[in-house]
Amino acid sequence: VLVAEQRQIEVRSGEILEFAVIKELLRGPKASSGLLFSLIPSDVEVVNAVPLQDNRLLAITFSEAFVRSNEQADPVAEQLRRELILQSICLSITDNTPYLGIQIFIRPDDVGQSTYRLDNTFLLQGNQLPMMPLVREDTFVSNPQNIAKILLTAWSKKDYDTMVPFLSGSPNVNVLSELVEKKNNIITFDLGSGALYDDGAKATIATTLEPINRQEYLVFPLKLVNEEGIWKVDYDNFLALLGFM
Repeated sequence: VLVAEQRQIEVRSGEILEFAVIKELLRGPKASSGLLFSLIPSDVEVVNAVPLQDNRLLAITFSEAFVRSNEQADPVAEQLRRELILQSICLSITDNTPYLGIQIFIRPDDVGQSTYRLDNTFLLQGNQLPMMPLVREDTFVSNPQNIAKILLTAWSKKDYDTMVPFLSGSPNVNVLSELVEKKNNIITFDLGSGALYDDGAKATIATTLEPINRQEYLVFPLKLVNEEGIWKVDYDNFLALLGFM
């Protein structure tokens, strides 16, 4: 998931805000965080940022390192990484400026400083079409709704390794699996309305679950906590939910 990290940045004289935001994004999360890591390779450079379509889109030119692939990585994981990188840039720009989206340009390493081209290799489509403009997509954003969805989906699949990072505290995967295996699993779930409280540090989401081997639905207030900027399902609250299963 993508986690928002707020920080104050310095915009140099003659530099536009958008360019400064992208440079800050390339620096990655603060080292003191310990929980976050950057998806963008450290050797990527941003060349320029230019408004398009009456300031509705921001055209961003990166160095060619931006489109290099890790040939040893799993293709599915690599594709997801690329999607997350694009969305992290789009979200950073649309959160801080009036732009509706972005379009990526690549400057090849073997050309002059003033030459740019659209690079189709980033699309992985094997054709000559340029990359289409990208609008923001909140599916990957770390918010209470998305985190609850990830955890409950992993629960329904008994994917305990995925569940553990999205639970507060430091639950043990073996202990968690033993607890869950003793209870009914869920077939489907639905997330309803939610509310933030404690100055945005906690959240509650009305959750409807359909347990296996039970004909009635269970409605439960799923609680989440914000741990150092990352939303997680409250572990004690999740154990209480298991008690009803």
